[in-house]
Amino acid sequence: MSAVGMPAAKGAVPNKTITVHMMDTMKYNFSNLAGIEEGDIVKFVVMNKGKIPHEFGIGSIEEQVAHRKMMKEMPNMKHEDGSTVSVEPGKSKELIWQFIGDETAQFACNVPGHFEAGMHAEVELH
Repeated sequence: MSAVGMPAAKGAVPNKTITVHMMDTMKYNFSNLAGIEEGDIVKFVVMNKGKIPHEFGIGSIEEQVAHRKMMKEMPNMKHEDGSTVSVEPGKSKELIWQFIGDETAQFACNVPGHFEAGMHAEVELH
């Protein structure tokens, strides 16, 4: 459980789908990030459009800071924990998340150096 939600329960039906393109320019391109509300179940279709590995993680700002610190200590770590997916170049994965709470949710690539280069986005939950 995160301060901004949790992986959706098995069999949960998403009420929104958002496509995320991960780019080697250290940017995420979202199909539509507006209007995420507390209680929404969102299916993220995460596609690595680059030539290097990236990750897509969801958490509070504080949780992402802690995750980045861990990734610096273990830079080759791969994730499949329900809140973060590691995606190899040219591949795609899905992550289904239920947003809970009213904190700022942060989407981040915590591969060392990627967040600092701009690979993150924030959304206010309502």
